[in-house]
Amino acid sequence: MKSWVKVGLYGLSAVALYAQKPSAGTVTTEAGVSGIFNVNLIQGTTRFRYFLADRLALRLGLGFASGGETRKAYENPDGTGGTAELKGRYSNFQIYPGAEFHFGGAEKLSTFAGAYFLVGIGSARTEATNVDINDYLGGGDVSYRANTKLVIDGSYANFQKGTTIGVGLYTGFDWYITEKLYVGGEWGFLFQNTNYADVKVEQSSGGVTLKLVRAGSRISSTDIQAVGALRLGYQF
Repeated sequence: MKSWVKVGLYGLSAVALYAQKPSAGTVTTEAGVSGIFNVNLIQGTTRFRYFLADRLALRLGLGFASGGETRKAYENPDGTGGTAELKGRYSNFQIYPGAEFHFGGAEKLSTFAGAYFLVGIGSARTEATNVDINDYLGGGDVSYRANTKLVIDGSYANFQKGTTIGVGLYTGFDWYITEKLYVGGEWGFLFQNTNYADVKVEQSSGGVTLKLVRAGSRISSTDIQAVGALRLGYQF
C-alpha cells in the first residue's frame, strides 16, 4: 500500500515539474525582461494571451513610455527676483492586438507563429516662461529673461507628436519551467508608418508674439527585431 502511495506522489511531482502547455480557455501574461530584475514596458513587451483552442490564441500587447523635466533659473545669483521655468513633457502609448498559432512539439516547449497590428500615439510639449529663448534654443542652460514665453506644441527634445500604424509577422517559443511559469523569445518583421503632426511654435518677447508652424513628416520602415531578449510569463 505504501509503495502505491509513493508512486502516486512521484506522479504528482512529475506533473508539477513538467509543463502543461496552454489549452482552450487558458490566459497567460508576460513581460520582456532586461537585465536581471528590470521589467521592460516598452515596445509591446507586456502582453496578454487568451487561448481560443489548444493551438490558437488571441493576444494583446501594450507599451507605454513617458517622461519630462522641469528646469529653473533665478534672476539674481542669490535666488531673489524673478524665476525662469522650463517644462518639457512627452508620452508614447502603443497597442498590439494579434493572433498566433501554436505548433505541436515537446512536452515543455511550445513554438508558435502569428501576426499583429500596431497602433501608436505620441505627444510632446515644451513650455518656457521668463526664459532667455535664444540661450535655450542654442542648446545652452536656462537663464532668466523677463517677459518672455515659449510654447512648442508637438515637440520636446527628440520627441515629437505623431501616430504610428504597422503590421508585424513573428515567430517564437515558450519554454515551460514549471506547470505555470515559462520563459521565451520572439523575433520577426515589423512594417510601420509614422506620421508626425505639425509643430506649432508661439514665441513672445518684449510684447511681440511670433507664431510659426513646422510641417509634419512621414517615415516608413521595415525592421527585423527581437521583441524582448527574454520574456517571462505566467499561465493562469
